[in-house]
Amino acid sequence: EPPFALAGRALSEVARIVLEDEPTPPRRFAPDLPQDLVAVVLRSLAKEPARRYASVDEFAADVQRFRAHEPVHARPAGLGYRLRKF
Repeated sequence: EPPFALAGRALSEVARIVLEDEPTPPRRFAPDLPQDLVAVVLRSLAKEPARRYASVDEFAADVQRFRAHEPVHARPAGLGYRLRKF
């Protein structure tokens, strides 16, 4: 599912939605998604550039960390989180 409902909308409305509205949380479509994957997806869709991945390589590295069951950078680096991952 796309993060925004854009079907049938005018281009000006699409621009407004993408710029102003928050994306639909991935867990609304798939409640069993792992929280780490949700964090990676939401970080990639963040409105503020400073909150998004700086590059495709950074995004890909976080996806690889998720696949390897390692801590992802999209989540806060709390001690409890890191201990659960290792």
